[in-house]
Amino acid sequence: MRLPTRLFSPSLRLPLYRFLSVLITTVVATTAAPGTEFPDAAQPQLGATATGRVYLTFGRGPEIFIARSNDAGATFAPPDRAAALPSLMLGRRRGPRIAAHGDTVTITAMAGELFPFHSKDAGKSWRGPVLINDVPRSAREGLHALAVAPDGRLFTTWLDLRDIPGARTQPFASESADGGAT
Repeated sequence: MRLPTRLFSPSLRLPLYRFLSVLITTVVATTAAPGTEFPDAAQPQLGATATGRVYLTFGRGPEIFIARSNDAGATFAPPDRAAALPSLMLGRRRGPRIAAHGDTVTITAMAGELFPFHSKDAGKSWRGPVLINDVPRSAREGLHALAVAPDGRLFTTWLDLRDIPGARTQPFASESADGGAT
């Protein structure tokens, strides 16, 4: 990932309108389709590819799960555990986020820091985490978003609490061209 960038600053590497145009997050209920339930799922989020493959991620305790649909969300396979973070933040809109492009799937999650996990094989295996925020404990607010551009680049934004003279919580952003691996 590129080093974090404070939004609304002159050093923003990406025009703000373009960045915001890809920040679309869809929230779903914990029942994906008739007969498909995900008990105790917290903070569910959807991601979809251009080909109609849909991914659902959610947290349960310290674990992050993913369920996949190959029929545009009509049915979902049973969820698999993608990752775990000991202090995973859930509730109050602080759950995992997901974005998908082709066979690359990326999940971000907060646990005092902002971490991505990525899969290059449509969610069958996972790598990560790596740290996104470059200042320790600066992402502890826990609010973030994740989006993917049509060319596969990932964008994440979060509320950052790093010490900036005269500033409080600031929106920061980062970009990855390799599915969240860096």
